[in-house]
Amino acid sequence: MPDRPSDSASNGSLKIKRDLDYLMKRCRQMTPEEQSAFDAREKKLREDQARYKREKNLARLKTQLGERYSRERVGPGTYTIYHKNQRPVVAKLRAFAADIPAMLAARANLVLFGAMGTGKDHLMAHLLYLKLVLASPRKEQ
Repeated sequence: MPDRPSDSASNGSLKIKRDLDYLMKRCRQMTPEEQSAFDAREKKLREDQARYKREKNLARLKTQLGERYSRERVGPGTYTIYHKNQRPVVAKLRAFAADIPAMLAARANLVLFGAMGTGKDHLMAHLLYLKLVLASPRKEQ
C-alpha cells in the first residue's frame, strides 16, 4: 500500500507509459491488414465514446430543463406562431439551427429577447437539443 497518494498516481502513470510504449512498438510491427483492423477498432471506439458523451449530455440537459422543456415537447412543429411578427424570427432560428456546427465553429452568438410568454425558452431548449444531437464532437486538443 502506498504511503502517499502521489505514489499511486506515479505508479499509474508509469503503467500507462509502459502500456503506451508497448502499443507504439506493436503498431510499428503491424502488417497492413492488422493496421487496418486496428484503425477500424479505434474509429469505432471514438464513435462509441462520442455517442456515450452525447447521450450523457442529453440526459443531463433533460434533467436541467425539466419536463416542461423535454425533448418531445420542444421538438419541431410544437411551437405555435400566433402573431405575424413571430414568423421572421422563427425563420431566422431555423436557418441558424440548420447550420449549428458551422455556427459553433464560428462562435456565433444568439440573443433572444421579447415579451413574456412569446416562446423564447421553448425555442432555445429546442436549439440546445439540436446542438447535442447534430453537432459533431469537438476535437480533443
